[in-house]
Amino acid sequence: MIDQAGNSPRALGPLDRRTIVRRCAACAKRKVKCQGGWPCNACQLRDESCVPQKQSRSSTSVFVNVSPKPRETKPKGTLVVSKNDSQCVASISSRMPRAMQPDRESLYFVHFFSKFLEVNSFTGKDDMQREILSNLCHQSPILTNSIVAIGALDVSRDPDSSWQMDNQKSPKVAAIQAYRDSILQLRSAIANPAAVQNDATLWGTFFLSLFELMTDATGKGWLKHMSYGIYCLLQLHEPQYYLSGPGRSFFLTLRISELCRSLMSCDETFLAQRPWRDLVAQIWAVSTADWHPKEALFDILVDVAACSSGVVKLLQETSKNSNQPTPQQRARAEILAAEGTASQAKLFKWYSETFDSSTCTFTSTSTSPSSILSFPSPASSFSSLSSSSSSSSSSSYPSPSSSIPPSTPPTPSSTPCTPPALPPSFSLRTIKHDPQLMLALAYYHGICIFLSCTFDFYPCWTRSTPSTPTPTSLCSPSPCPVLSASEMNAHVLAILEICKYVLADGRLAPVLLVMPLEVAGAKSHVEVHRMQIVQMLREVAKRGFIVADRFVLGLQSRWEEEVEEEGGTS
Repeated sequence: MIDQAGNSPRALGPLDRRTIVRRCAACAKRKVKCQGGWPCNACQLRDESCVPQKQSRSSTSVFVNVSPKPRETKPKGTLVVSKNDSQCVASISSRMPRAMQPDRESLYFVHFFSKFLEVNSFTGKDDMQREILSNLCHQSPILTNSIVAIGALDVSRDPDSSWQMDNQKSPKVAAIQAYRDSILQLRSAIANPAAVQNDATLWGTFFLSLFELMTDATGKGWLKHMSYGIYCLLQLHEPQYYLSGPGRSFFLTLRISELCRSLMSCDETFLAQRPWRDLVAQIWAVSTADWHPKEALFDILVDVAACSSGVVKLLQETSKNSNQPTPQQRARAEILAAEGTASQAKLFKWYSETFDSSTCTFTSTSTSPSSILSFPSPASSFSSLSSSSSSSSSSSYPSPSSSIPPSTPPTPSSTPCTPPALPPSFSLRTIKHDPQLMLALAYYHGICIFLSCTFDFYPCWTRSTPSTPTPTSLCSPSPCPVLSASEMNAHVLAILEICKYVLADGRLAPVLLVMPLEVAGAKSHVEVHRMQIVQMLREVAKRGFIVADRFVLGLQSRWEEEVEEEGGTS
């Protein structure tokens, strides 16, 4: 990096012990590359000041042929934190379990709270989550060891780390051992249901599944934890248990992970069951202090997941009957098509109620425009940056009443929804202060593509509306929520722009971007866009979640098959 004065990195002599500083302070803090001169690209995207790192020593001349005075060095394994984190570290250290070894586990424990959570936010309520987790660690070694495992694993990724202690195991070995201890303690506790009926065990199981995403490229371990472990523990309590307290925080954190699991595996989700749908409505009826527009979008994702799993089940049944659907199966197809179209209408309504058409900022009231709004041009977005967008209080959002699911199933519609016409690119500076809203926007575009793929991927779902369906067709006279090629491409471009910004911002857990990136890759037909998707997925893997590599291989295999099919048809 070149600073504002035009100074290049310091030239060092062969014996000079000063380190070369190439990154700005913001990029060094987020552990990302610093590129693009001054100001760097990352600081431009975040609209932050780009300043060099503070020099640890004076930049005056050093006589390298003279033996310098020995520097005071801290022993390996000493915790080094910034002044901004000192208060957080002091608070967390005072609450660490007494059984934890101060020279090893405690360092990884504090690193999890002071560093890992800072760049891996799942809900945006980081301070509240730190408070809850630090209080629960005394209740269960399952949670404590899972936190130590993730903290140690994150430390092991830093090539400049000096956490290797004398006569102590490496951070990666410590991570594996802590994970093993947590698993053994969980298996032992399961034998006694009363021992696992606490919030600490729930959180511990969630972090064990997160550890799987960071160590298992296949993702199978994560699926087992989500499908069996966490769901079984949730059922030990009635849904009303999660209305308040740590249980509420856990349920709202779990929702996005469970929805991703259901959507990517085309499997049913317990969130679609009536008791859990009612729980979401009751949560916001009790308090809307922490409500966010993404919660209304997640309610729609539950409908999409249920519709997708229903389509897959129907196709499996028809395949057993030589793809000759029965009248009953055609009737089910009619209902599924109506549900898909209704979900698409909800998606468009969510977007129009959440964003203003001219400034791309939050709306203050829950309105229902007659037409679907589109993204503004980049010029209007940059010129409309206002102070109101710097606040993310819940009072500036639409009412959560629209997030309550309907009590009756949707009725078939004879008129298809009009999808939004989105320009190829736009600016996100107006919503940069709310990374959770950026994530919701990425999922909005991803789910629009996913819902369309649910019906246009299978040949038995025809895109036309014939008066008399063909023998092998499941499509009824009702329309399906299928997007055109141009609409699909607009959503793909929007996902690329949003994910690029989120990765540069560095506050959200990057693994949350895997789902929209995979969906965009499945419908991307431009080579440069595919390269960008692969690059961003590899960046997610580089930041610790190696499961993203599996999706890179899956997309590359899919693209190769498309090339072979195009070659065969030509």
